Amino acid sequence: MSITTYALHHTTVHAVVAEPYTVSLVIRGPAVKDKFLVMDRKTGEAWWQYGATQESAEDALRKRMTPARLQELIGRLDEWQLF
Repeated sequence: MSITTYALHHTTVHAVVAEPYTVSLVIRGPAVKDKFLVMDRKTGEAWWQYGATQESAEDALRKRMTPARLQELIGRLDEWQLF
């Protein structure tokens, strides 16, 4: 098992790409910008993702990970012997 960690400045352009049966965990700190550009490499589609100050309470709730989903993901990591 190989573990790599790094931190990025908020102005850095980056992508998360993983091979099958690998895990990429992205932990984001407090938002520094009001929006950021998201691009889908496969479709070529791009859109602005706006920060919490500009989203509705409903959108924020929809994005929040539930405890049940977190436990499901932890279970998968355990099955893959990554945790």
